[in-house]
Amino acid sequence: MGEVYKARDTRLERTVAIKVLPPHVASDSELRQRFEREARTIAALNHPHICVLHDVGQDNGTDFLVMEHLQGETLASRLDKGPLPIDLALRTGIEIADALDKAHRQGIVHRDLKPANVMMTKSGAKLLDFGIAKLRVEPVESADASQAMTGSVPLTGKGTLLGTLQYMAPEQLEGNDADARTDIFALGTMLYEMVTGKHAFDGSSQVSLMAAILEHEPRPLAQLQPRTPPALEHIIQGCLAKSPDDRWQTAHDVMKQLKWIEGRAAGGPAAPRTSNRRRHVAWLIGAAVAVLVAGAVLVAMRYLRAPESPAQTRFVIAVPDMPNPTNLAISPDGRYIAFVARSAASPSVLYVRSLDSLDVRELPGTEGATRAFWSPDSQSIGFAAVGKLKRIEVSGGRPQNICDLAQAFAGGTWSTDGVIVFGAFPGSLKRVLASGGVPTDVTTVDPQRGEVSHIWPFFLPDGRHFLFQVASNQADSQGIYAGSLDSGKPAQLLRAASMPLYVSPGVLLFHRDRTLYAQSFDAQRLALSGEAVRVVDGLAISDQGTRAAFAVSNSGTLLYRTGAAGIQTQLIWYDRSGKSLGLIGAPAEYRGIALSPDDKRVAVHIHQEPTGGDIWILDQDRGTNTRLTFHPSHNLVPTWSRDGKLLAFASDRDGGLASIYRKASSGAGEDELIVKTRSATFPEDWSPDQQALTMGHATPGRAMGIWLWSTSGEGKETPLVDTEFADILSKFSPDGRWVAYTSNASGRNEIYVRPYPQNSGKWQISNQGGNFVRWSRNGKELFYLAEDGSVMVVDVRSDDDAFSAGIPRVLFRSRAMVGDHLGNVYAYDVSADAQRFLINERPADANVNVPITVVLNWTEALTR
Repeated sequence: MGEVYKARDTRLERTVAIKVLPPHVASDSELRQRFEREARTIAALNHPHICVLHDVGQDNGTDFLVMEHLQGETLASRLDKGPLPIDLALRTGIEIADALDKAHRQGIVHRDLKPANVMMTKSGAKLLDFGIAKLRVEPVESADASQAMTGSVPLTGKGTLLGTLQYMAPEQLEGNDADARTDIFALGTMLYEMVTGKHAFDGSSQVSLMAAILEHEPRPLAQLQPRTPPALEHIIQGCLAKSPDDRWQTAHDVMKQLKWIEGRAAGGPAAPRTSNRRRHVAWLIGAAVAVLVAGAVLVAMRYLRAPESPAQTRFVIAVPDMPNPTNLAISPDGRYIAFVARSAASPSVLYVRSLDSLDVRELPGTEGATRAFWSPDSQSIGFAAVGKLKRIEVSGGRPQNICDLAQAFAGGTWSTDGVIVFGAFPGSLKRVLASGGVPTDVTTVDPQRGEVSHIWPFFLPDGRHFLFQVASNQADSQGIYAGSLDSGKPAQLLRAASMPLYVSPGVLLFHRDRTLYAQSFDAQRLALSGEAVRVVDGLAISDQGTRAAFAVSNSGTLLYRTGAAGIQTQLIWYDRSGKSLGLIGAPAEYRGIALSPDDKRVAVHIHQEPTGGDIWILDQDRGTNTRLTFHPSHNLVPTWSRDGKLLAFASDRDGGLASIYRKASSGAGEDELIVKTRSATFPEDWSPDQQALTMGHATPGRAMGIWLWSTSGEGKETPLVDTEFADILSKFSPDGRWVAYTSNASGRNEIYVRPYPQNSGKWQISNQGGNFVRWSRNGKELFYLAEDGSVMVVDVRSDDDAFSAGIPRVLFRSRAMVGDHLGNVYAYDVSADAQRFLINERPADANVNVPITVVLNWTEALTR
């Protein structure tokens, strides 16, 4: 059909794809007409999931198309690796069906819908190659089925069928005309393949393949993929009906049904199937009645209603890889969006996009940025990075440091008087001048009420009062509060583990689970009224569910991102060169892994909403998965004893991330409480003699520190590394004489080593940022993750009094899944011989680039 080149559009400074009609094709009048038809066809389509045609031209007798350059892989290439996760298959099917609906409404039938003509990009699926599409007004072009048996038919030629045999509908094989329902059949075959990884119809020859399409039904999806929702199988069966009259009649219907499954995660029995013809007749009658009624209502409303407010408008903005889906903010004037994302080979940075432009700008110097918030004049952005609170101008320039951060940053807000209030975990809210200074406490955490931290502040219009969330291990004290810079006791407004936002002239926005609500709020009396109104379902969430992916401006613009409550990951073995050696277990929402001392078992925390999830043990030799904990709470951070007989883990079963338990790795016996505190604590490593356990311990008002629990006597907790900086994630050397850990003492996370048990001196191991250290079993190497996910190695030596380290080296780049959830910290482990690495990684096709939905005049929904 043509040759395709990657090119640079020097006029508009963009990368494009140029499709050129070769000379031997240009001399064929029929093929030339097809090329021109493709240009007209694509030019008539404008849809986010259809490849964009920028231009058409001719140069020295050569015809060409200038098209959107897409980065990603074809769906066919992705399916070579196996079936898609159900949620990704649904999302891809929705996007393809939406694109087909757009084409069909304009009288365009694709006629060659197949995985090779769908690109999987960061912004979703893109439908390609309408090269053999036809307009309904053109003459019918058909061929006898026997003509297709002489060779493959991926392209249209003289005397061949139109389309690719594997995905043809029966009417195409019979030489009949193709219409929109022909594309729906092809969509059904693709959905089947996305879910199962298998072709819907197969044959040893083209004749047997055609017979299968014409006469046979594909194997039930449940036989190949038992977790397929029955409702999805029902939809696919409706697409693959032999007669076009018995199929779903429009791509719009298919899209609606797929969205219904996606929104409800359908898993119950499918509705009884009645005759498709009867169902469609009933649907058409019902739709006609609905249209008539709606029309009458609209006419009445036009004459009876007051002048209308501006209509609500909704659109989406594509974004790069956003590992934390909630890292987005909108300027108060509604003109700019700020979000944190990253490219494949760099740490996260801050991006800005104007809503009246397609340009997305990366802000230099914002590497490692998180949780951006805006100045009240919409000219500056505050954010946290490498242990500091910073600000940067939207117009450009280098970031300025505001203050040091002793604890994990938990959101900021900026008043009209130039005061910034920010949250800390653990700890109270603090205030600092936006021009810089030393932060001071503005609230006080009350341990007697189970309070752990005050987080996610948001200033009210008077610039003195603010909203914030109290994170507590007591249900009656957690929730949304109102506080003041003028001191006074904060007042509880609502019991909701949510970040709060306020919008003039009087609306409080908050979320419960993954649903966004709005409720009337008097900012002067600090009082709620009326009932909460549901605004958006299916929000993406992070930070243990306390933060959701939404933001709002004073001008009536709402941003949000949807998505699953978590991302499924996979456990993959790699060698030291980064070559994949195979998977362990099935994909799941793994949040922390630990290899047993003999490498035969893997302890994992498998997350599950709403309870939190449990510890499981995956046996590599036997291929079994055994559940170790059964309490409905967060049970996480499994840590093996050196003999492999015990597992320590953290659990919030008594409120907050406060306690450490241990249990026999065989599963025998009960969970034994060994460390009980009133602040976040989790196990890090057992000493080689198993007489001590290091713990990450959060002391209210201080940074996270490393404490030691002794197994002798009744057990005793003492500080091991407890400074003004965040010290965490400790690991004993194999001989027990050294402890490696992460600290942000230099302003960024780096790896250090200290002697043990004495605490004299320390050696810095990493030099460009590092985290999540591991020792080799012979004690001669240290491994850690760099900021871009690379697995690093450092040669080390030690004698009685000194420790020395070589220069860090990159082993390979990983997609290790490290997130905000506390249990995500241990995202990899190293085999006993230090030749293999088990990585808990985000799949390459993980849904981390879900677009941002923008809603203009969103408050119109509150009046309906």
